[in-house]
Amino acid sequence: MSAVITASQPSWIGPFTGLSPRCFSKLVNALRREGANAVRRGRPWSLPLEDRVPLVAAYWRTNLTLRQLAPLFGISKSAADRIIDRLAPLLALRPRLRFRKGTVLIVDGTLVPTRDHAVAEQSKNYRYSTNHQVVIDADTRLIVAVGKPLPGNRNDCRTWELSGAKGSVGNATVIADGGYRGTGLCVAEEQRGRGIARRLVEGIKERYPQRLGIKAKCRRDYNLSGMWRSLGFVPDGEVRGRGRDGEILDGWWLDLGHPDLFTEMESDALLVVTVDHGVFADLRGLADTAGAEESRALDAGWMADLVELAYTPQLVHEIRDLPNTAERQHQQAALTGLRKLSPDSEAVAERSRELLQAASKAMPDLTVDAELRLRLRYVAETSCAGLQVLATRDPLLSRLSDVAWEVARVRVVSPSTVTLHVDELRQAQVYRPADLMGTEFRSGEVATGAEDELVAFFHQSGGDDGSAFAERLRSLNGGSVAWHRELLRDGQGRPVALYAWALDGRTLIVPVLRTAGHPLEQTLARQLLFLIKRLGRDCGAEIIRISDPHPSEAARSAAGDDGFFEHDGRLVALLVNVCGTAAEVEAVAGGLARELTVDTTSLRAGMPAEVASVVERAWWPAKIIDSELPSFLVPIKPRWSTELFNVPAMLMPRSDVLGISREHVYYRSSGRRGESVPARLLWYVSDGSSQGEGQMVVGSSRLDEVLIDTPDALFSKFEHLGVYGRAEVQEAADASGRAMALRFSDTEIFPKPVTLRRLTSLARGLGLPWSSNLLISLSKINSELFQAVYQEGHRTT
Repeated sequence: MSAVITASQPSWIGPFTGLSPRCFSKLVNALRREGANAVRRGRPWSLPLEDRVPLVAAYWRTNLTLRQLAPLFGISKSAADRIIDRLAPLLALRPRLRFRKGTVLIVDGTLVPTRDHAVAEQSKNYRYSTNHQVVIDADTRLIVAVGKPLPGNRNDCRTWELSGAKGSVGNATVIADGGYRGTGLCVAEEQRGRGIARRLVEGIKERYPQRLGIKAKCRRDYNLSGMWRSLGFVPDGEVRGRGRDGEILDGWWLDLGHPDLFTEMESDALLVVTVDHGVFADLRGLADTAGAEESRALDAGWMADLVELAYTPQLVHEIRDLPNTAERQHQQAALTGLRKLSPDSEAVAERSRELLQAASKAMPDLTVDAELRLRLRYVAETSCAGLQVLATRDPLLSRLSDVAWEVARVRVVSPSTVTLHVDELRQAQVYRPADLMGTEFRSGEVATGAEDELVAFFHQSGGDDGSAFAERLRSLNGGSVAWHRELLRDGQGRPVALYAWALDGRTLIVPVLRTAGHPLEQTLARQLLFLIKRLGRDCGAEIIRISDPHPSEAARSAAGDDGFFEHDGRLVALLVNVCGTAAEVEAVAGGLARELTVDTTSLRAGMPAEVASVVERAWWPAKIIDSELPSFLVPIKPRWSTELFNVPAMLMPRSDVLGISREHVYYRSSGRRGESVPARLLWYVSDGSSQGEGQMVVGSSRLDEVLIDTPDALFSKFEHLGVYGRAEVQEAADASGRAMALRFSDTEIFPKPVTLRRLTSLARGLGLPWSSNLLISLSKINSELFQAVYQEGHRTT
């Protein structure tokens, strides 16, 4: 009979012994020294020692019988039995006589099924088994002692003493789980407060990083929920124990942050909203509470496609603490109808501390207790999960709404607010550009599994090349943070830019910012930086941090002009969303700078236009109204506003060069109207061909240059920036034969255009003279009117 398995082929060693070839060789040599291969009377072994060891190991490590195992090694069943009988005692573990000082051991019982009913008894798995107490070293994780087998129906605390395992470890420190209560393990005073439980959890994480998470069960009457919470575990249902008293066992789950089948599922709803336990109980609870009708509107049929409800771990903790068993189990089962969020526990703890500190400062009369921390945790978990809307009817949580927004950028609203303002709340939470400025460039999510294909398009340097870059992209796919990975392609479908982002409280994190080789790479890089700033403003961020260790050179060189500066090895910019006085702008910018421990420029009323323009660009979208920077109202026909701003939107894509540029040019007659540089511009779209196209202010820009020259000279210089042909520029010229070119940049399109009626009302409300003649040609306007129109254009309600 020829052998199938032999140690002469190293590939068989690992699967059957669990050892590397080197360790296997050391084990065989140790057995030889013990006399395992000594020559004795009788027939010699048909297998060499190197093959006998895997046979014994395979018998112990698998469920194969001797009748199944023997043919694999080319021997008979009786020969295999004799080999195991002879070699097994030499492989048995020898008990250690003593342990080094400070050694920590861990004990737990394991049930081994056996047909030997002389020792075995039916245990909790309903099979005949024996209870073996296994002791390991907490540091090396190696077995140091095993107690003798006892019937499987014996509990661990009794088997620990009777099996001899307790006597074999002497005075060494031993820890165990709750099944060893009363034995002095894990509950002794001298073992408390040493962080041993946390070390165990961290050890499991390090040893099994590929696992989805850690699951545990614990008797409810042990009252250990505080310990599980402190370790980051979340309640995960409950079951009735198999003991005689039928005790309730709580399930606990620690998520290790790996994506699963549901991680990448995009919501079809316009808005994802987290709910606290009060709203959840209104929706899914058995009891009928007062005011529940307001919450139940979120479950109305017409809301199904608009809003998706989600829950965070704090809600699960509150359900677990319900004393009524029927209510608790009913609500646990109802959780399956909501989206589950699993934010990083460490990030949540840090955000909770920030919120508590801010709440104590803003409301000194607030009592800092467990109830306050509980409510702030809802806000922290919502923020760290990447969402911005939390629905509640809780009065205390509603009082904290300003703190929640200032610190965590979370809007704490009532259920009725969600139902009435879905569109406005969605704009505050999500920004998903489908195209880039109306051109053939397109933006979309990076597909899962496409990371390796992108490496070739984006130049890497240093230690971030090839597989390392692809792996970093994969790490931004799912997990506890809502990362967005955006890929820009040109009209031919080639990748030209790549960036990833996530909102962390008031900071927009950009871990990837790359541009590919392209004729428009420099222009793309500048537009991408401005796009990220607009994205941050729309999401409510106040700081942008580009954490990419190797951003593209085009993006890095352009970042300085947009107010980015080096801070802790990263590019950082402030988003000062204030249209007000120098003092108001400086107050907000100074607060952000203090958080970063950097200095800021001191501002004053009446500052020169040149200085104000530089500050407004660096701290965009800041507007310093009491500076010397002038403002102008520029009328423009819908035809040209469509070409320049894509307002009204075009059916056909615009020119790529024009569409992605941050700079544009506008032509008019050469007659001076007090133009000066730098300045601010408001764009008023005059009468259009259809209703809704004209008679409204649609956006603002920064005026960078005013040039008067012949049409041919202007056209030659600004052809790449304008939408006018040579003939149109010539038509703009006046009797002098010259025309004026206005070069402007960084146009902001208002989310809510300001109509002519509203423009007139704002001017008259400020007591300013107003005439329709101001809308005929470029006109200088009061800074207060600019402020009023700008704020009206960005008003969300």
